[in-house]
Amino acid sequence: MAAPDPGVRIRPISPADYPTVIEAVRARGCDRVRAVTSPVNRGSVAFHRRMGFDIEPGEAGPDGIAVAAGYDGEGQDRVRFVKQLNAGAS
Repeated sequence: MAAPDPGVRIRPISPADYPTVIEAVRARGCDRVRAVTSPVNRGSVAFHRRMGFDIEPGEAGPDGIAVAAGYDGEGQDRVRFVKQLNAGAS
């Protein structure tokens, strides 16, 4: 799977922004939210998992975490997350 066009990526958001972003995405009729982080950023990986994001399948990376190899270029693996949205929940 090819990486999304970097021109359509939004700016990094803080943990405090996630509820607002999730509600805005839901209001637009979307049924999922995606996020990306570096596999060595264990705090970010743990945060996304606590927020209900699932790690998308990929190659085995650090600590057995699935990564998208070369997502941001040669040697730039990333962990891809997806959170399914249910009507009325965040």
